[in-house]
Amino acid sequence: MKDISFKGIIIALVIAIVLDIVSGIAGAFVFMDSFKNANEGLPTDFLVFSLIISFITTVIGGYISANIGNLAPYKNALIFAGIGMVLSMATSTFDPIWFDTIGLISLIPAAILGASLAVKKDS
Repeated sequence: MKDISFKGIIIALVIAIVLDIVSGIAGAFVFMDSFKNANEGLPTDFLVFSLIISFITTVIGGYISANIGNLAPYKNALIFAGIGMVLSMATSTFDPIWFDTIGLISLIPAAILGASLAVKKDS
């Protein structure tokens, strides 16, 4: 337990969530025309944008959790990703199914990528 940095994981979660929210708001403005033309549901281009941004913010979160929890960087990044998966499952609508599926599948690889960038920086 000494190698788990709850501080690092919480900081990473807060930063990733804030970045996701801010980018989602910005994306809504960027893709405003798509929203006007969408029959129902969210436009596909906005959803793809959201997946890319979520991947990037998860890499950042994995980096932060691994960097602060440097005794076990990969373990901290995996815990960060696990909490992210629980939060994602709790808020998922699975409509469309591909969006939430890709988001969930990409969480662990993105967090591990962030952790490996933190480890590479330290070596």
